[in-house]
Amino acid sequence: MPVRSFVSRVGAPGAALLATAAVAAGVLTGHGDAAAGASAEPSSAPSSSTAPLPPPPPVVTPEQRIASLLPQRLAALHLGSRASVVVTDVDARSEVLAVRPTARRLPASLSKLATTVAALETMGPDRRFVTSVLLAPDGTLVLRGGGDATLRTRDLGTLAAQATAALGAHLTARRPVVVDDSVFAPPTLAPGWPRSYYRGEVSPVRGLVVDRAASADTGMLAGRRFAAALERRGVQVTTVSRRHTPAGSTQVASFAGLTLAQQVKAMLQVSDNDIAETLGRQVALAVGERPDWAGAERARASVLARLGVPLDGVTLRDGSGLSRLSRITPYALVSLLDLAADPSRPELSSIAFGGGLPVAGRTGSLRPARGRFVTAPSKCATGKLWAKTGLLRDVVGLAGYTRSTDGHLQAFAVLVNGSRSTLALRRQVDGLAATVTGCW
Repeated sequence: MPVRSFVSRVGAPGAALLATAAVAAGVLTGHGDAAAGASAEPSSAPSSSTAPLPPPPPVVTPEQRIASLLPQRLAALHLGSRASVVVTDVDARSEVLAVRPTARRLPASLSKLATTVAALETMGPDRRFVTSVLLAPDGTLVLRGGGDATLRTRDLGTLAAQATAALGAHLTARRPVVVDDSVFAPPTLAPGWPRSYYRGEVSPVRGLVVDRAASADTGMLAGRRFAAALERRGVQVTTVSRRHTPAGSTQVASFAGLTLAQQVKAMLQVSDNDIAETLGRQVALAVGERPDWAGAERARASVLARLGVPLDGVTLRDGSGLSRLSRITPYALVSLLDLAADPSRPELSSIAFGGGLPVAGRTGSLRPARGRFVTAPSKCATGKLWAKTGLLRDVVGLAGYTRSTDGHLQAFAVLVNGSRSTLALRRQVDGLAATVTGCW
């Protein structure tokens, strides 16, 4: 359910709360029109009668508490225009709070929410990507990648076992191995990526990867490991090289990897950049775009627009959030979360309810070892909140879900740009999220 017309700006719920309290205070103190009118007439009741009980204090809903308290706590951080916060009541389909909701912000890894929604919407949670082995007419064995970013060395062993069984009496022949990872366009740096990202942040995006290894050439790494698995089974491998699958090749083995829902969970828990970029290419293929940076960007935008996500001010140049050129609005982030929690869209439910998002103080990028949800203000939210983190050197973001004290599901996004991404700032953002749960 995208954020739509239920817009109540900062202070509106809080102002209503204060006005209610003021009316109540007038009744209690005898001030105000009603009290003045009552005191102008002499009392006809006997002097021994009991005075009427004062009315009960106004009931403050969890949503009113959030709308009143969260802006105060945000202001106390002195972040000014660098911070945005949006909270919606998913169950009531209403907006609770919006502080600078349309500001264009660097999203960091919160971009992965958009990548995930686009992938699940396009391909469904049960989609698997297939890696195959083909026998060329000249006896070459071709390892052909299908864009499975979670392929493991043991899966290559499974493929080698299938292939050797298919070779039968020709098992001992000397054979070259060819790697075909051409399902995606050749790798290049994304717009807004410095080359330094290839040293630890992300690998060049290829259609064949093994063990999520950081490698300059993941395809050839997979080819060498496949060749080693063949040799353990008696095949004499002469060379390992890269080229397209020769015409007339026949399939002798295949392996279907994790489901898309499982891949999404693996990506979101630890914010895996390689899975995110691979899924971006898969979305491009699924909608008929070229599987490169521009095609993935167009595909992602077209899917999100069809879902009704507000894309004014949104530019996502990659799938992982590493690009310095990407921008997103907090409204768009909460719209993605609302969609994922919509019961009419079960294909997206693995985001909101499938255990993919890190749990505060327990799992993934929000576990205590990362210093998250361990302070006095935020520790009370342990286990009560699940959210995606977003971090760059000058970005701190947190977007996800919690249940308020009345049991309503709340979606929230907190995004800070332009301040150093210190542990102290991350913990302050944790405190803002704990305010949404109602425990602080």
